[in-house]
Amino acid sequence: MAQGLRLTTSLMLALIFLGGSEISTRSILNKKSLKEFYATGGKKFVGKRIHIHLPATILKKKAKRVRLRGGKAALQFENKSVPLLVNPRNIYFKRLMRKKKVSGLLCVKGSIYRPDWDLKGRCFLRVDSIKTYGGKLASK
Repeated sequence: MAQGLRLTTSLMLALIFLGGSEISTRSILNKKSLKEFYATGGKKFVGKRIHIHLPATILKKKAKRVRLRGGKAALQFENKSVPLLVNPRNIYFKRLMRKKKVSGLLCVKGSIYRPDWDLKGRCFLRVDSIKTYGGKLASK
């Protein structure tokens, strides 16, 4: 019994170390990687979680209300070649919208997906969390 438990534990640790890149978040935090991300339209990251810093001016634009499959509502914010989809009930989004002045950069974590309903064939960033970020983009 104890030997089986040790074997299971060691297998799980090996999976975490070897396959950790599949689970981890891809970071797009500098100007170069951001430029590459928009050039490909996010297609390289489809089905993956990402961490990206974006300008807060995105939220100042008027959002378009869309219905996703299954009847869920979302707000679509235009953002260069990869629009953002935010659940209007998302607690992070609600907190951010309550603030009087949001400026600088936003720290956005979410996943990239390519819906079949978009006629332009674009990829979308489905937002899981969105917060203000006090820093600035790195040049490299």
